[in-house]
Amino acid sequence: MLILPEDDANRQIANGFVGHPSVNERKIQILSPAAGWSKALNRIQSDLAERLRQRRNAYLALLIDFDGNYDDRREQFELATPIELHDRVFVLGAKEEPESIRSSLRITLEKLGVALAEECLGGTTAYWSSPALAHNKPDLDRFSTCPARVSIFQTDSPRQP
Repeated sequence: MLILPEDDANRQIANGFVGHPSVNERKIQILSPAAGWSKALNRIQSDLAERLRQRRNAYLALLIDFDGNYDDRREQFELATPIELHDRVFVLGAKEEPESIRSSLRITLEKLGVALAEECLGGTTAYWSSPALAHNKPDLDRFSTCPARVSIFQTDSPRQP
């Protein structure tokens, strides 16, 4: 699983997710932040689509800020992603910006990432169903049945925090 964060705030969430004791960190590569959602969009076309084509079992999670424009941004990412890769690309992120989640929930972004991983593993949705993240449900539903999910979570012997 490749993770492309839009910016440092999204990188912190990704680091927290990977830091969860049940996440197999060897199965996830966090790429350098793209420095903006439009640059993340361009990365799909410039190199990430080709990486996915070369690695048939690879998946991509784009962590972006939707800045209140979910429908428009989601459509742009769908159009930029080659059709044969749609089932292997997930576009996730805060409805506005991760910083607003940090403020409203009074949680660090890394701890948010850990909590989101826990919910993916345990099937709960307290954070994922919050107003700031609920729009991610279609991609989360796809992720829950994705083959990569099995390799990402080590349910037999989690590492120690």
